[in-house]
Amino acid sequence: MLLLLEEMQSYDAGHLPPKQTFKPVPLKAGEDEDYMLALKQEMRGTMSRLPNNIRPLARKGDNFCLALQAALSKKTDASKEKELENNNVKSDEEKEE
Repeated sequence: MLLLLEEMQSYDAGHLPPKQTFKPVPLKAGEDEDYMLALKQEMRGTMSRLPNNIRPLARKGDNFCLALQAALSKKTDASKEKELENNNVKSDEEKEE
């Protein structure tokens, strides 16, 4: 550990190692590779059609919107219920008088 720290301290800003360049590796071409690619695509399609593949009801960003709409509808339903209760209480009071 101490050796590693000493090595790190010995580097100055001007003595940094050169940047590495990453180049894409060419894809292998041939009958075997084409067969494997077709097999993978077929497998992917088959897996998506199986009954145990559960598709989301909404996209990821829409989940918040759906939850917000549900919460707002619950609030409006609750406020409507309170209004009905208040109206029922008022009508009961009027009947008693």
